[in-house]
Amino acid sequence: MCAKNAFEIFEELKDPRIERKTKHRLATIISIAVCGVMVGAETFEDIELYGHAKKDWFSMYIELENGVPSHDTFRRVFGLICPKSFQDLFSKWIQLIFGGIESGHIAIDGKSLRGSKRRKGNLDPIHIVNAFCCENTCFLAQLAVKNKCGEKSVLPEIIDQLHIQDTLISIDAGGCYPDIATHIRAKKGDYLFGLKGNQKTSFEAAKTYFETHVFGQESVVFPDHDAFDHSHGRCVRRRVFVRDIDVNDHPVLAKWPDLSRLIATETISIRDNKPISSQFRYYISSSSISADMLARSIRNHWSIENSLHWVLDVSLGEDASRIRDAIAAQNMSALRKFTLNVLRKDPKKISLKAKRKLAAWSDTYLLSLLKLC
Repeated sequence: MCAKNAFEIFEELKDPRIERKTKHRLATIISIAVCGVMVGAETFEDIELYGHAKKDWFSMYIELENGVPSHDTFRRVFGLICPKSFQDLFSKWIQLIFGGIESGHIAIDGKSLRGSKRRKGNLDPIHIVNAFCCENTCFLAQLAVKNKCGEKSVLPEIIDQLHIQDTLISIDAGGCYPDIATHIRAKKGDYLFGLKGNQKTSFEAAKTYFETHVFGQESVVFPDHDAFDHSHGRCVRRRVFVRDIDVNDHPVLAKWPDLSRLIATETISIRDNKPISSQFRYYISSSSISADMLARSIRNHWSIENSLHWVLDVSLGEDASRIRDAIAAQNMSALRKFTLNVLRKDPKKISLKAKRKLAAWSDTYLLSLLKLC
């Protein structure tokens, strides 16, 4: 797909503005914003500056009859676009980039846009729940949580946006609820949930099971997965124990649909001049995959933190963003994530930071990124 066609896909988005009051085409505004964020723009002012700097180049691909939109125009338009429609458009774009994404494991977790805290009305920072393909390190979907509501409130809707048949869905304790598990199973997916205090009876049942049938045995019970990690000045040993169970033998756990596995992980940390520490975590799952794959999935779940949330803050400056309008903040967050997908799709063996610099310096390279879509 050529750059012109890559820009033309934005024509499909419904313009929320009153036609007689519009000066710039919606596709023009989005195209400049996409390229601006891709090369390092972090604010609407940055996007306007980039548009002016590349005006002659943009004029070859998009309509600029009325010049480059102002930063106020970018801000106003991004505050009007329906976040769901905007995300659907970019999801279609990603389908064109990847030719469809097959995933055996999708991690779901939330992230707050810290810079969006609004003193007026004493409103908390906007909190967004993200879905992330662990194998392809690819962002899939997002939904914002309404103020004072928990992540659970948007989990069914975000699950409905995903194709999850025969896919493992991992969610931490904040989304560990029987009705969420039922929703996943209804779509023929499998769940992997972390247990904590919000499911006290299930947590205690899992803990008691392992203390009685595994750790409490006189003979040594070997883990199903045992791995060492040496990094950041410490040595970490991770032992994973997986047990098949019948919920008929554990009435407390019967509320979990198709529950078939209990998992315990022990993390043993050794640091110089510090005592050895050990921590246990417990999980439940409906999946029949191997114990080794379950262990890998538990570890890979946190790639959503390391490969998405951390990168958004450090490389794309998301936490530093001061966009406080709820809709504009959601749309810009989606734009950052889909830009990240495009940059990762490029096979060039350089860092994301270097790719963004190169895209800013080289029109040819920026075109090559757009042609991937």
